[in-house]
Amino acid sequence: MEHLKGMRLFDTIKDASLKFQCMYKDCTNSCCKNFHTVEIGFDEIFSLSRYFVIHFPYDSVNGRFIGNALVGFVESKTGCVFLRDGVGCMLGDDRPLFCKSYPFFVHPDTSRLIIDPACPGFSEVEGALIYESNSISEEIRRKYIVYGIQLVEDILKMREFTKFLADNDLLVSGNIEIRGKSVQINLVNESKLLDLDKNTMEEAINKGYIKAIYAHLNSFKNVDKLARRVADMEGGDEDLVVL
Repeated sequence: MEHLKGMRLFDTIKDASLKFQCMYKDCTNSCCKNFHTVEIGFDEIFSLSRYFVIHFPYDSVNGRFIGNALVGFVESKTGCVFLRDGVGCMLGDDRPLFCKSYPFFVHPDTSRLIIDPACPGFSEVEGALIYESNSISEEIRRKYIVYGIQLVEDILKMREFTKFLADNDLLVSGNIEIRGKSVQINLVNESKLLDLDKNTMEEAINKGYIKAIYAHLNSFKNVDKLARRVADMEGGDEDLVVL
C-alpha cells in the first residue's frame, strides 16, 4: 500500500513552505480507496461497531495488540465501503478519527507531528500553510490535528484495553468469509470471558471493558453487509446497501 509506507516526521525547516489542501471527492490518489482497515481508539469501538467489523490484530513491530476497524476488503479495489464516487465519505462526522486526521498524525509516544507524503493534497503552491509563526497553523490544527490528538488519547486507552485482553488470554484467532475469501482476525473468546474470576470481571465492568467487548462481538453482524456493499460497488450499482 502506497499510503502510510512513506510516513515521516514533519520537519519544520525542510517543510517550512509546505501547504495542504484536501482534494475531497476530486482526489486522484484517494486514501479512502487504499485503506481497507484503520487503527481505532477504545471509545471508537462503540460508535464504529455500528458500521464496521472491529477486531484486534497483533502489531509485531511494537509487540502488542491494537484495535482496528475493517472498512473494506483487501481483495477489492473499492476501498472503504462508505466511499461514494463523486460524493466522498457517506459517514460524515461518524467516520473514524483516523480518517478525520489523515494525512496528519500525532505520534502516541512522542507527540511529534507525522505526515503521509503519499497524499496528493501536499504542495508548496496551493492550500493552507502547515507551519507558520513557529507553530502549526490554526487552520491545520482545527481541521486535522485536533482529531489526531484525540485519536492518540483514545489509542492509549486502547492499549490498556488490549493488554487486559492479552493478559487474561481472551483473544483467539479466527476467520471471517467475505465474498468467498478468508480474512484472519483476532477476536474475544466469549467462553473465556465468562470464566474470568470475580475480581477480574469486576475490573472489566468498572472500566467499561465488558461493554466494549460486546460491541466488538456484535460488530460481526456487519460482515454480510460489508460483503454486499463491496459487491454493489464493484458491480457499479448506485444503490448501496445501507448498514
